[in-house]
Amino acid sequence: MAGTSIIAKEGFNLIKSYGPKLYNIMNDYLGLSTYFSIKCARFTGNAKEYDGKDLALYWRDLFGDYYAFYQAKKALHQGDKVVFRDIMLTNWIPLSPGLYYSRYMWENSPKEARTLFRDVRFNEHDGKRILSIHYPREYEAHWDLSKGIPVVVNKKAYESIQDIINQYGAAHVEEFNAILGQMSDQVGGNLDLVRGYPNLILTCEGKLCLNKPGTPDPMLGTAWNICQTEEKKEEALWYRFWVGTEEHEYYLKDANAKLVDMINDLKSRACCDFDEEIVRFPRAPIGPNKIMQFCKKYLT
Repeated sequence: MAGTSIIAKEGFNLIKSYGPKLYNIMNDYLGLSTYFSIKCARFTGNAKEYDGKDLALYWRDLFGDYYAFYQAKKALHQGDKVVFRDIMLTNWIPLSPGLYYSRYMWENSPKEARTLFRDVRFNEHDGKRILSIHYPREYEAHWDLSKGIPVVVNKKAYESIQDIINQYGAAHVEEFNAILGQMSDQVGGNLDLVRGYPNLILTCEGKLCLNKPGTPDPMLGTAWNICQTEEKKEEALWYRFWVGTEEHEYYLKDANAKLVDMINDLKSRACCDFDEEIVRFPRAPIGPNKIMQFCKKYLT
């Protein structure tokens, strides 16, 4: 597999010309592609429960001594069942939170580019979808370490909440059951993943893993982009919008319009377009479909 790793590095060099922020985002996307290779794990370990308001405890138990701000003993292992109660589910994008909860990644990742975008659809690949678990309160804002847990679900599980997510941008779930599965060593080894990337991923199958899905409480999201100026400099831009309300789509469109205005004011161009279903920045060089094509070319 060493040859594949070298080819991947050559592909990364194509992205480096845009700057370090885009290079890191590209690494996130390539890491995301490995999630679709994960098979739903079987329950062979212990069961542990987390309340929605205490999601930070999940990261503490997953990372142990490597958790960002606290000394902690690792308490989660492959095959463990994890039950979340009173949480919100959104579609997932491969930026923080979720991948950056070890002390190393928190200290070394470019925080200005790691804002949240809660309304991104990354379509099914091999019948799987990636969702994100959040704490369901409207005063939730970015940089809060207690949210943004990625989980791989199959198509049946996603279809049970798809209509709600499409309308509100999120869905509230009273109980969510998942099993910790191991990321493939073969796939992960191809990417030279940075330290702090979790190799245990939550997986679930079928509608039974979701109990009583319903309409969500309001919470804040952050539309963001990276633009490149005429001087070949990168600028990270963001604008807040509401998720979990009937006016969600209006707020999202307004946030994207504000981003376009900021990009134009800087006489720059957008570098990212992360939604597979709605093209928001058609001239952007990086987007989900392009990333998947990149993975097929350089990682297979």
